[in-house]
Amino acid sequence: MIRNKTIHLGAMILILWLISAPCIFSEARFLNQEETWSIISNTLKSFLSDPVAYSSEMEKIGDLNYWTIIYEMIENVDYVKELLSRHFQANKMDEFKLNIIFNLLLKYSIPPDPYSSLTAPIIDRIVEVFQNDWSWFIENLRKRSDWKKIVRLIYAKEKDKFKEKLFTTNEQDTTKEILNFLRELEHEKEDEYKLLEKFLKEPDFNIEKIKSVHDWGSIIGQYEMLHQDENKTLWPEYNPMLLLINWIKNGTNEAKIEVLCILIKSLLYGYHGELISDIGAKIFLEHPKMFIESLSKDEYWKTILLRISYDLYFYDRCFEKSINSLGDFGFEKKVKDQLKFLSSILNERLKE
Repeated sequence: MIRNKTIHLGAMILILWLISAPCIFSEARFLNQEETWSIISNTLKSFLSDPVAYSSEMEKIGDLNYWTIIYEMIENVDYVKELLSRHFQANKMDEFKLNIIFNLLLKYSIPPDPYSSLTAPIIDRIVEVFQNDWSWFIENLRKRSDWKKIVRLIYAKEKDKFKEKLFTTNEQDTTKEILNFLRELEHEKEDEYKLLEKFLKEPDFNIEKIKSVHDWGSIIGQYEMLHQDENKTLWPEYNPMLLLINWIKNGTNEAKIEVLCILIKSLLYGYHGELISDIGAKIFLEHPKMFIESLSKDEYWKTILLRISYDLYFYDRCFEKSINSLGDFGFEKKVKDQLKFLSSILNERLKE
């Protein structure tokens, strides 16, 4: 009887472990950051060596964007470019490998940002694939229920190349469906630009609507071009970035910080990225509780924290003030642990 109970207990423990195993990457609830990083970095290294064998393990990693950038910071390597230099050659692609590439693209894309330094080389490789064999590419793309998400990402970076292939193909039925979706994207961009104009005039009345924008960088760039004077000067009263930042700073609240977090995820490059990262760090220091409340609602909160980390480190050396202001329970504890982890990485990088 005792032996049977022991076997039953052992079986239950094994079942519980198997059920919880897929969650270890996404939450790592029972591990500290160093232990979590050790597991994830080993998975990233294994995938780099044999992506076909370890593709399912990569799928389990939550916020893959964040952990890959951490990997790049520590290992001093461009992870995705290194991966594509070893594997997934366009002329050696099969259906299984193409789906790995598609899945990787979706895992690295962080809504609403259409593409980043991690997704850009993947899209470039996808372009090589469809230029090599368009019919085969489209056939496999259309098998997926999420094909529109993939097309949206490709189109954001390589619109002309994608449309050129569409217009030169003889597969009318497939082409028509995709072209209709591309027209939807064009109309969507026009609507989003009009929404930005309304938002900049009356931001408090359009907060919820503006959260649905897909491509902030594109429509802000368009707004700037259309509001330059004859000397191509963009005056402060027409500068969308300054208007947005001033609005966020004036009477900061949780709704404004939610918009700020969206901008941090969306604006990565040039002076747009620099401005939004800087204001993000300042708002984090001035309103830590509200900022953390907004982070708690976002599955990509680690990436948001990472994107403001350099500016935050500049204003708060080693994140000492931020860490000391946070509690040891709940989501605050998660943010606190993440800041300690990032601090150790930045300390090493700044020594170099």
